[in-house]
Amino acid sequence: MRIETLDHGDPDMAARIASLQRAAYAPEGALLGAAHFPPAHVTAVDIATSPGQYLGAMRDGELLGVIAVEPVAPAGI
Repeated sequence: MRIETLDHGDPDMAARIASLQRAAYAPEGALLGAAHFPPAHVTAVDIATSPGQYLGAMRDGELLGVIAVEPVAPAGI
């Protein structure tokens, strides 16, 4: 397994990320008893246009996990 920077602006990769996130967030929302769990409704377009960076756990071309890192403005700005 390798951790790679993902090209989330690529429509195919954005769709893969969105699919993985939906699969992960659906049971999490159910466990929390949330009628509407916003992370489960993030679209591939949302991901593709995100200003953040996405890192993925990859094995043999399969996306196993993903984390998004969003830029944060320094305090006082």
